[in-house]
Amino acid sequence: MNTLCYKYIVFVILAVLSVSANALDLKLSQQDLNQMVTLAFPQRSQYQSIDMIFSDPVVRLDHQNVVNVTLTISGQNQAQKAKVRASMQGELRYQKSAGTLNIHRPELTDLTILEQPKGDHSELIDTLQSLKNQPAPLILLIDFAQLNLPLLGNRTPTNIKVENRQLVVSF
Repeated sequence: MNTLCYKYIVFVILAVLSVSANALDLKLSQQDLNQMVTLAFPQRSQYQSIDMIFSDPVVRLDHQNVVNVTLTISGQNQAQKAKVRASMQGELRYQKSAGTLNIHRPELTDLTILEQPKGDHSELIDTLQSLKNQPAPLILLIDFAQLNLPLLGNRTPTNIKVENRQLVVSF
């Protein structure tokens, strides 16, 4: 049974690979990308005196190298804590030297409050709301240097781009 499962996985991987002019391209659907992205989360960041934890990402590929991500942000500012579901849009950038795929300068486009501090007024929620349409910290999507890809010789990609709402990873 394990051999059959292994053969199926190898077949699926080989089916999505295409070879062109000494390059090896791996095409990932949005579903495939979202499964890989979960490996990089949760992430911690500090922004405008808020300690934030990003989790539960859902990535949607758009035109060119524009990417949308919806994620949960758990924030803490002094004694207040809050949790929001946020949508961000930014430019997909591959940093070849580091082997990382990132969302560069993501802008907060939508924010839904899931949990807020007790009381009538929350400085933390006001600060999070003020981040709308402002650039946020870089978000790491995939660290290829940390992935184990023996079928590809554990190489890092030479280029990554969005094409027809798929992520095309060239080796």
